[in-house]
Amino acid sequence: MPLDRTGHYDTPDILSLQRDLDWIQQSPFLYQSATVNPAPATRLSRLGAVCANNPAPLQNLLSDALKRPRLGYYYEQLLGFLLTSAPEIDSVLQNIPVQGEARTLGEFDILLRSATSLQCQHWEVAIKYYLGIPPCDHEYHWVGPGLRDRLDIKLDRLRHHQMRLAQTEEGKRVLIDCGFWPISSAVLVKGYLFHPLPQWYDNKTITAGTINPAHLKGWWATITQWQDHFLHSTSAQDGIRWVVLHKPCWLAPAHQSEAYCLSAERLYKEIAAAAEKQPVMVAALQPAKNAHMTEIHRGFIVPDLWPTQAKQIANPAPLNA
Repeated sequence: MPLDRTGHYDTPDILSLQRDLDWIQQSPFLYQSATVNPAPATRLSRLGAVCANNPAPLQNLLSDALKRPRLGYYYEQLLGFLLTSAPEIDSVLQNIPVQGEARTLGEFDILLRSATSLQCQHWEVAIKYYLGIPPCDHEYHWVGPGLRDRLDIKLDRLRHHQMRLAQTEEGKRVLIDCGFWPISSAVLVKGYLFHPLPQWYDNKTITAGTINPAHLKGWWATITQWQDHFLHSTSAQDGIRWVVLHKPCWLAPAHQSEAYCLSAERLYKEIAAAAEKQPVMVAALQPAKNAHMTEIHRGFIVPDLWPTQAKQIANPAPLNA
């Protein structure tokens, strides 16, 4: 993973791309509306063997995935690559628009057809990261770090608009024209939920609504709380090093040489000014094999005023109310 001496993960390379591909296959869903087979037979070892003598496919994927500075685009490009590489899948289409009389009604994220059963599936996919506002027991208690998104609103749109697109006359017409009919639909969301640091540390996290209890978990803390827990605590610093995670490097766990990681003191100096303005994602690493450091947990460091602002939108009211 390209990383400068200030400890910032910002641009994937081939090795981190392979780890991200494996993460997409192996990580649990945050939410899924139906049981599907989301992990094709293609595995990291197989990809490595195939690309050892011909790295062009991964190099082309990396180039295409980085054309837009959006985490969602990067994720969808990698997922599409995995699906088109899977022998059990006959055909894959992505981002197929559905036009109404006067406007675009939406688009199908992924259409795929089984090579054996010829069954067709429509997947609406997303990669999301939400922070929980106590008591964290409803989907509306989970908000985006930028306070412009909320879990309940996202799931409602996926379930009641995007997934139902195939049931509209316009959507059905597109699917028939593409050769993907009849079809079943599913919502598949991956990502992390970041729990308040005290609950996360005490392993007393709460699962809201229809969220997978086995979802990937991180923590969030104000910059003052982070200092008290990690910077001023000798036990919390023992052998731990840190990196700053930038999009699109939010998928697989961080893996890096110790020389390119930061102490807690250096991390604070690096991100203090930024974390007083907006949330910053960081990862804690500890020594692993081959003189490398491997991520053990991750979290958001947020401005001290962020929780007060977040509480204002962590309720059932529309965000624009």
